[in-house]
Amino acid sequence: MTEARAPAALWRSIRGLPEFRRLLELRAVSQFGDGLFQGGLVGALLFSPDRAATPWAIAGAFAVLFLPYSILGPFAGALLDRWDRRGVLIGANLARAVLMLAVAALLAVHASDLALLCGALIVNGFTRFVSSGLSAALPHVVPREQVVTMNSVFTACGAVATFFGANFMLLPRWLFGAGDTGSSAVIFIAAAPVALALWLSVRFKPRVLG
Repeated sequence: MTEARAPAALWRSIRGLPEFRRLLELRAVSQFGDGLFQGGLVGALLFSPDRAATPWAIAGAFAVLFLPYSILGPFAGALLDRWDRRGVLIGANLARAVLMLAVAALLAVHASDLALLCGALIVNGFTRFVSSGLSAALPHVVPREQVVTMNSVFTACGAVATFFGANFMLLPRWLFGAGDTGSSAVIFIAAAPVALALWLSVRFKPRVLG
């Protein structure tokens, strides 16, 4: 009986924390867009009939996925402690949306793998700041005794949203094809949830997120 009541109690707690709920919405939308972008990028570089998946392309794709977290990770936290996190989320999401459109345009004109990798690397760098900013903002929107519980909800929600975003990539690829045109459509679509994440970031008042 206690286990059956636990989800209901958790939901009541979330409903009683409006700022956390808004942050959770932002996390879900942002992660969905990130999953869609990563899926489209991998599909373009490794599974496109218009491109040969060379060992360098494979190594470059993995570098784009993981380098921002390895290089920016040690510095992101220190910078976020000095800047208004709302401002970081607004700026980073705006940059992500614009750069995603640029990467989509590069795919549409059949640009080289190197140009795509450089563009995607910058996008993922800004994504790193978004994810770090969201995590750092969490303690500012929930009571101290609920931080651990809500962090679990926060993390699980982000993982599920990323999974659905990466799998949603299959729909536009099916509609527009598996070549550069289909991959470009995926990246263009990925900019939409990122633009929504930008709007959700603007809704927060300055300094609310630390």
